[in-house]
Amino acid sequence: MKLVRYVDEPDLQAIRYEVLSQQTFPEYLQHNVPGNKYWGRLYEDFPDFQLALLDGDELVAELHSVPTPWDGTDDDLPAGWDEAFLNAFESGREPTVLSALAISVRPDRQAQGLAARMLEEMRGGAAAGGLRELIAPVRPTLKARYPLIPIEPLNARDGRGRHVEPNVWLRHRL
Repeated sequence: MKLVRYVDEPDLQAIRYEVLSQQTFPEYLQHNVPGNKYWGRLYEDFPDFQLALLDGDELVAELHSVPTPWDGTDDDLPAGWDEAFLNAFESGREPTVLSALAISVRPDRQAQGLAARMLEEMRGGAAAGGLRELIAPVRPTLKARYPLIPIEPLNARDGRGRHVEPNVWLRHRL
């Protein structure tokens, strides 16, 4: 398998939506302000953090991330990927961490360790970019079933203290 920057393989940008995004991003994620406003600039402004994984000539996984500011406190931690995205483009602050926007794996190639490989590539990119750590807002797995419900109820816990949603909205320091 070969890892490439999207900027170095412009033909991949033309097919990524059909091959990966349309299959792996729920419909509600296709219509958001930060993505619609800035997604196209990722490849020009942050080319080292927009990566595609090819198996032969086939696009099987991708990573999109942005260097963004974070002072290390809970109060300054972005509320989600969209806030990290906006902070990268609009805050005017020096980036200190690399925030994941999306790691996508083609459905027929899932459960093969490709997401973990992309995360390792993200870690290497952060180090090469002089960023101190990674943050990764993780979308709840059941959120697509409830597009009109805000995130907070999906973070609810049952009577035993367990999360109702099996993959809560987490902000990980990696």
